[in-house]
Amino acid sequence: MASPFSGRWSLLAFGFAFAFFSAFGQTAFIAVFGGALRAEFDLSHGAWGSIYFLATLTSGLLIIKAGGLIDSMPLRRYAMATVVGLGIATLWAGATPNAVLLTVALFLLRFFGQGLMAHVALTTMAREFDAARGRAIAIATMGFPAGEAVFPFLGAVALGIVGWRGGWFSAALICFAVVLPLAPLLLGSHGRHVAATHVPFAALRFLLQRDMLLALPALMTSGFVSTAIAFHQVLIAEWKGWPATLFAASFAVFGLSSIAAALGSGWLVDRFGARRLALGFLIPSAAGCLILAASSSPLVLFAYMALHGITNGSYATVTTSLLAEAYGTERLGSIRATAASVMVVSTALSPLIFGVLVDAGMPVDALIASLGVVGIIAAALLRLSTLTRRAGP
Repeated sequence: MASPFSGRWSLLAFGFAFAFFSAFGQTAFIAVFGGALRAEFDLSHGAWGSIYFLATLTSGLLIIKAGGLIDSMPLRRYAMATVVGLGIATLWAGATPNAVLLTVALFLLRFFGQGLMAHVALTTMAREFDAARGRAIAIATMGFPAGEAVFPFLGAVALGIVGWRGGWFSAALICFAVVLPLAPLLLGSHGRHVAATHVPFAALRFLLQRDMLLALPALMTSGFVSTAIAFHQVLIAEWKGWPATLFAASFAVFGLSSIAAALGSGWLVDRFGARRLALGFLIPSAAGCLILAASSSPLVLFAYMALHGITNGSYATVTTSLLAEAYGTERLGSIRATAASVMVVSTALSPLIFGVLVDAGMPVDALIASLGVVGIIAAALLRLSTLTRRAGP
């Protein structure tokens, strides 16, 4: 039997590459330069967190409009514009002279990197593949952990050799010299033909539908939990009495679990449909949070990373496929951009909410356990939604 990817391997590589190079706008890479940036611009931890929150929140809100343009522009042009935007963002980050323009740089990095690069990768896979949609999205999704494994390490090396400005200029060089020519080469003749007219998409009306209101917590929870735990890992380690290096070691388990879940969920979505997986994909993360809150043994951190990795690895495959099955692919860019915006906003809010509650005196273990309860509630609400049985919005 012929492979469903026969003659389309370069398109899969395109999706993987855009997910991979989105790392320049992801927290794991930006955090490598956090200490140097705080020292350069005399920022407290609170000020650094605040401008990062502002940049991420603004990015999430604007993705709704910008992400929907993929429905009305040729894919090649949209993809190239996204790469150029990411290149400009990295140049800006390297050249920024003060904290105000640093905030703009962070916004551009989050907007083009975390936001649109990922949006291009996942939307393209969902549109261009049908019977093998789940596996195609899963393969592209592999680019995220791969990028997080490679680029933070390279960023740390660059920081030690050429400094933080040189590190960002090196990222810009990669964007313009590698990604920009590679994108059209991999895309080739693939890409959706755009209709002559484009029907406006009402994002707010879409979000306020009953089914989407019930599904929104599920779309937000994975990123909310990941960011809260990762951003406050030093605080959690101090509370538990763990060495600071324990979290760094545990992320290897998280990466392996995410990769395995991405591959497995792609096959399962193609075999059973996204709806069945959507009803249970949050449960491992919820269980991991409850286990992490229950003990101070170092083993619970590795259990959390393994379980949350299952949810994290399956998130993009399950949710993107779910939206495609429910609403079709004609306006998938606008629909997925709206869902992605909600997720990005949740990643901006979670470190802030977690930190405020800790400052108010709430025990760290109680906060972690509450994240698990939120996951269970989100899964229950999704079960009440008829999202996957709808023919269209």
